[in-house]
Amino acid sequence: MNDLPDPSADLVWALRREGYEVKGSDIIPLGSAAALLPELKVALESKLVRAGLTTALAHLDEATDTLAQGQYGACAAAVRSFLQDVFDQWALRMNPSAGRRNPGGDRRRWLEKQGFLPPKEAALVKAFFEWLHQAGPHPGKPSESEAKAKFHIALHADKDKVSVL
Repeated sequence: MNDLPDPSADLVWALRREGYEVKGSDIIPLGSAAALLPELKVALESKLVRAGLTTALAHLDEATDTLAQGQYGACAAAVRSFLQDVFDQWALRMNPSAGRRNPGGDRRRWLEKQGFLPPKEAALVKAFFEWLHQAGPHPGKPSESEAKAKFHIALHADKDKVSVL
């Protein structure tokens, strides 16, 4: 009996984490939108490191890993935590006294009230967080396509927000 892990499973996981998959004997991007994902993610990770947002970076890495492993509920939770930390840190950096506000919606509302988030953008962010939080923090297992959509939207939304920090 062979109880050793299958090395091909590690390869498949590593490829999915970077936005690729194995089809027959070819390695191809995970769909058309995924072709740009590794480049976008690397740029965002670099911005997070420069901004000192290590907690957000850890949540982004967790979202990436859990998405690649097919753990879609965990991915959605990590995406929510990633975004939450970026907005919380933004509020704290703009005004350290924002730390007295509850993390999350209170700090995002403060960003809107101060003009850092225009009203339409704030409404979009609020709607996205509501989608991330549909039935509370544990809404059940989302589908693969839903988890990917949340992940991709979060990457695109935060690429500009991290630049202001």
